[in-house]
Amino acid sequence: MATNISTSASSQSTASVADSRQKSQNHLYWIAILMTLVGIGIGLYLTYVKVADKEAVCVKTSTFDCNSVQTSAYSEMLGIPVAFIGLAAYGTMLGILLLERRVSLVQEYSRVLLFAMTLFGVVYSAYLTYIEAFVLEKWCLWCVASALLMVGLFVLSLTRVMNSFSDDEFEDDEELAAE
Repeated sequence: MATNISTSASSQSTASVADSRQKSQNHLYWIAILMTLVGIGIGLYLTYVKVADKEAVCVKTSTFDCNSVQTSAYSEMLGIPVAFIGLAAYGTMLGILLLERRVSLVQEYSRVLLFAMTLFGVVYSAYLTYIEAFVLEKWCLWCVASALLMVGLFVLSLTRVMNSFSDDEFEDDEELAAE
């Protein structure tokens, strides 16, 4: 009798922890989708500004000047506007997130893939931020917002990857307990 009660309490506790982990993962998933949508918005706007040769809506001071940054030699990589590269990156991340729950192959690798993409994004954003600070000596608030967004997505993707490893260990522990 006592064994049945402790087994029942143990399974309820395990189920509660599993539900809590699932809710946390679900929240992180939706936050990542929201952040990529904001990134797509920034990327679309900056791509439009670059391609249409328009001035960006931006605070213009001696330190902040989006147009100086957007028209500098560093605003393109191999002839492709950096804004478009950012747009493509955010769009790809959104696509991966949306397919994550629908395609088993994507589901298996999505967290690691998003981690790798955001890691590259943070490194590249750090390089561009360095260029803004020490070469151009001008800042673009849109670019800074995108860089901060990428850092946030990196932290989120790192958390999701670490949680997926914890979930694997948790499932292994559940299997051992069931035996």
